[in-house]
Amino acid sequence: FDPKVIEQYQLEYPNSTVTDIIYKYLESAILSSKIEPGQRLNAANIAEMLDVSVTPVRAAIKQLASVGLLSENENGKNYCAFNISEKMLTEVFDARRMLEGSAAYICAHRHADAGMREEMDELRRLAEIHRTLWQNFYDGDTSLFNRRQRVDIDRAFHNLLVHFTDNQYLINYYDNLDKLATHALVRALEFWENEKERANMRV
Repeated sequence: FDPKVIEQYQLEYPNSTVTDIIYKYLESAILSSKIEPGQRLNAANIAEMLDVSVTPVRAAIKQLASVGLLSENENGKNYCAFNISEKMLTEVFDARRMLEGSAAYICAHRHADAGMREEMDELRRLAEIHRTLWQNFYDGDTSLFNRRQRVDIDRAFHNLLVHFTDNQYLINYYDNLDKLATHALVRALEFWENEKERANMRV
């Protein structure tokens, strides 16, 4: 936990409360697995490390629990980072397949009817970067930078695909799913990087 990151968030979101800032910070750490699944969060310790009052930390932790990113024990005093289950992973990717498939269908019609040359060029560019990153991984680049780039490019491609539909209802549904989908992707990449059979990985 780095107090300098809190300062950066405050500059980026000047109208947000301290609780909102800490929420964003912890949410990002959970979804990126910097806070590992099952890891217990102690509000007092976090407040001390971030050099803030414990009250907004507790409030942020309760908010994270309310949206399912933290699990609460029976007495409600301890919270742990959630670990995405096989069922949740399956449901997230099912939802993505439905929404992204619809987005691709809409974009294809828009491209045929009105032309989306610039949008299509950007999607192709991101797809090629993604392919190159995976090839580099297959060739032995298991760096943290490569993993983060694969996550970021994957997110950028699919977010653009959905936003290019210009359908606000579809965009809203997808934005709600995006955070969980990102966490699922991070966890999947961690799993894949432990896969010893490179031929399986390439497939």
